[in-house]
Amino acid sequence: MEKRIKTNILIEFDNFTETVNGMMQFANTIKDKYPIKVRCVNSCKVSIKLIEWSDVVLSIRSTNQITARISQICKKYNRFFIYQLDDNLFLHKNDELFKKIRIKYLKQTIENADVFLSSNPNLNTYVSEKCNIHRFARMDTAANEEEIHKWRISGNNKIKIVFYSNAGNGQWFRDILMPILPKLTKMTNKKIEIQLLGINEMDCLGECKIKYVPHMSLKEFKTYLWKQNFDIGVAPLPDNDEFCKCKYFNKFMEFTMAGIPGVYSNCIPYTTVVENGKNGFLCNSKEEWLSALYKLIEDYNLRQKIVENAQELLRTTFSYANIEKRIIEDIPELITFKATEKVRGCLLPVKWNYIILLFMDKVNASYRYLRNGGIRAFCRRIKEYTIIMMQRKEEKARNENSD
Repeated sequence: MEKRIKTNILIEFDNFTETVNGMMQFANTIKDKYPIKVRCVNSCKVSIKLIEWSDVVLSIRSTNQITARISQICKKYNRFFIYQLDDNLFLHKNDELFKKIRIKYLKQTIENADVFLSSNPNLNTYVSEKCNIHRFARMDTAANEEEIHKWRISGNNKIKIVFYSNAGNGQWFRDILMPILPKLTKMTNKKIEIQLLGINEMDCLGECKIKYVPHMSLKEFKTYLWKQNFDIGVAPLPDNDEFCKCKYFNKFMEFTMAGIPGVYSNCIPYTTVVENGKNGFLCNSKEEWLSALYKLIEDYNLRQKIVENAQELLRTTFSYANIEKRIIEDIPELITFKATEKVRGCLLPVKWNYIILLFMDKVNASYRYLRNGGIRAFCRRIKEYTIIMMQRKEEKARNENSD
């Protein structure tokens, strides 16, 4: 039998995010089926020797000068280079002080890439207009069957609603949902508890019981969603925000895997996956939000139906097998490409420049937290960041050990 020649894939990242973790998990699920070998390293640890080892380089969310230089080397010495984004970092609102610098490196990196990989067609369209690149691929989040939990009835007269905030979207809850909650509590005789994850205290929300839960890692969040047995999940977004239009429907995936029916804003990205009234609710006006929440509160059969339909979609469209098939069809080089040229170059100067930029970036972020939230908010953020980094380090180690 002819021995299969393995394709060496180098996954490079700036920060070890959940996107990087997800890609490592995906690679570990397919490495026994295809002739590939995978290594995953931080930008600062990439060397010329490591680039020469690789046939394919996949860079995830990196916007630094090291990655830009790596992309140049890959282009010059015939390494197949893929750049992946899950957010429109051209429109990112944070880090204004260094935004122009990061965008410059981001654009350089994308234009050196052989393929731009994302999870949102709108993001592909935006990048095609912004950068000189012509080949695109899409990769959805895969749903692990072990993480899909059946719908469960709470069995009491209390309705638990969950809202989770990433940085910045607490305001969307205030604008869209806060005005209707006092009226909602008067329409039903059920007791409503709202858990607000990752945001600070708000004004009066009618007769609702409010529970504030600190920010947590994605892994903790998924476990928490399932164990708390929530009845409804809400995910409001502004319909005119260009950054949000390029986001992924993560909340739909997370609510559905936890067995929670969701109510979402009637805008991209949710309109690409939610069928109104079938596997979730899509709402424009405050009246539509009020109506959808009231229907779900009063009808547990409807809640069950919504969850079952949404989970069926996960199993048919977002299974590992389907995601794997689509990504291999779109980028066959992942399992077939072999590099032949020796690599020459130097990364040391750009690494020193990166370290200086990173230090300045952290100082700027610290100043921003102190200015906006004071000492308490700054200390809380440091604690949260430390915990999340430790969890990501442990997750990365587990994935590397399974390689």
